Amino acid sequence: MIVVERAPPYLTIQDSGRPGYRASGVPHCGAMDQWSFGLANLLVANQRNAAALEWSIGGGTLRFDRNAVIALTGAEVEATIDDTPVASHTAVVVRAGQALTIRRIVARRFLYVAVRGGVDCPPILGSRSTYLPAAFGGIEGRRLITHDRLQIGAPADNPAAAHERLVTSVGPDFDAGVVRAIARGGEFSTDFLDATFTVSPASDRMGYRLEGDHGLEAGAASITSEPVCAGTIQLTPSGHPIVLMADSPTIGGYSILGTVTSCDLPIVAQSMPGRKIRFVGVAVAAAQHELRRREQFLSARESPPG
Repeated sequence: MIVVERAPPYLTIQDSGRPGYRASGVPHCGAMDQWSFGLANLLVANQRNAAALEWSIGGGTLRFDRNAVIALTGAEVEATIDDTPVASHTAVVVRAGQALTIRRIVARRFLYVAVRGGVDCPPILGSRSTYLPAAFGGIEGRRLITHDRLQIGAPADNPAAAHERLVTSVGPDFDAGVVRAIARGGEFSTDFLDATFTVSPASDRMGYRLEGDHGLEAGAASITSEPVCAGTIQLTPSGHPIVLMADSPTIGGYSILGTVTSCDLPIVAQSMPGRKIRFVGVAVAAAQHELRRREQFLSARESPPG
C-alpha cells in the first residue's frame, strides 16, 4: 500500500494509455512523457505499460507500508527517503514504513514514480490512466489527494532484475531547442521553420499553446473536422500553433501544419511555460527509423508478462 501523506497540486495514475477508442471519442490518454514513464517501469522490472504516478507542479510525500522497489524519472527533483537523498533514474529499495518526499521539482515538468508491480486500480477500457476531463480511470477519475491509499500490484511471475541504471543515447534530448516534426503536405513554410515559439502558460494535458512575436498566416478552419492525435500541430485563427498532447480531442477543425514525431513529443511534454522551441522538418522514414531504434532498446530490457 502507498499512502499519500502530502499530495502535490498535480498527481495522477497513468499508464501507456487506452488505444483503440478514438472512433468513440475517447483520447489515447496515458503518460505525457511516454519515454520517461516506460523507463521508470523498466528500472523496477515492470512491463512498460504498468501504471505509475505522474507528478507535477510541487512537492509532496508518499509513505510505503511494505517493502517496495521504486524509480524516479522525467523531471529533475530533490528527493529523499526519510532523510536520505534519492537519485533519479535508478532502482531504489524503500522499506516498510519509510516515506518518499519530493522536496521540489528542479527542472522539466513531469516526474514519474514507478513501483515494482505497478499501481493497481480498476482498468477502464483497458487502461488505468486517469482522464480528468471525463472523470474516469485512476482513482475516481480525479487527481490524487492527501490520505489516498493506493494498492500495489503483484510483480511479474518471472521478473527481470531491477536495473541500477539505464544509460542510452537513443532517448530524447530534453535540453534540445529544436523539435522534429513531419509536415503535412510534404514541407513546412519558411515562416514556420524560422519562427521561435514560447510555451504558453495556457498549456495542459490536452495541448500546449505556442506563442511567437508574430502570428503565422492562419489558414481557414477545415470545412469538416478531421481526426487528430497527440503530436498534431494545429494553427489557430490567431496564427499561434497548438501541439496536441495525451488528452487531446479525437477530431478538430483548425488547420493542421504537421505532427511532432513520437520520439520528440516527450521533449514538448516536459517543456515548462516560457521555454523556447523551434521546429525542423523530417521525413516519415527518418522518424520511423528513430522510433524503431528506441523500441528495440526498450523491448530488450522489458520484463516478461506475468
